[in-house]
Amino acid sequence: MRYRIPADVAWQESPPEHHRRELYICRLPDGRPIVLADSACDIWLLAAMGEDVVATLTSQLDIPADTIAADVASFLTSALALGILEEAAPPDPELGAST
Repeated sequence: MRYRIPADVAWQESPPEHHRRELYICRLPDGRPIVLADSACDIWLLAAMGEDVVATLTSQLDIPADTIAADVASFLTSALALGILEEAAPPDPELGAST
């Protein structure tokens, strides 16, 4: 499944000098702010870019997919429920891009 950032979601990554990596995410116009930290940032950003999160992280971290697959799936289910990610249409083979 591919994901994208919904049109009503704003986000900002913490500056590099911040003591820990965080993402600040909010559904506009009046949603409550959500703060993601550390690996949750990586998962959300990869999913938002349409990447295969498990494949990318297992490649980057050199760990077996079954080590993280359940946790990634759980996070993505929660992100969908919170409305901070949405399912994206599969790429159109004729256009070479998602719609």
